[in-house]
Amino acid sequence: MSTLAAGKVDVRKRVWEPILKVARPDSRHNFDFSSFIADFEGSNRATERLIQLPAYISSEVLFFTSDNCLESLRLQALKDGKLVLITTYAIRRGFWVLDPQRIAPLPIMAMLRC
Repeated sequence: MSTLAAGKVDVRKRVWEPILKVARPDSRHNFDFSSFIADFEGSNRATERLIQLPAYISSEVLFFTSDNCLESLRLQALKDGKLVLITTYAIRRGFWVLDPQRIAPLPIMAMLRC
């Protein structure tokens, strides 16, 4: 193994071990952090804080990556009537524009009080 490759392995080990303490597994990739950005304990509190910021409140359009940790923020943005621009996974299929005015509520969402 080259010195550069060995260094990458070392960095991943030092970074991923602490992440395992707070990360939530992904349904497709479990804890393979090379394949996705993990959700984390406290991401809902982060969303609650972020939506109080003037920049969020005054925005009409928001851009998001498809990272798991942003799921609750994307949902909140749609609930707040904001237009959401989101990348597809690894940007393989480009981008999606989600317009809350054009998305019909699902019956299950009402049951969950989302």
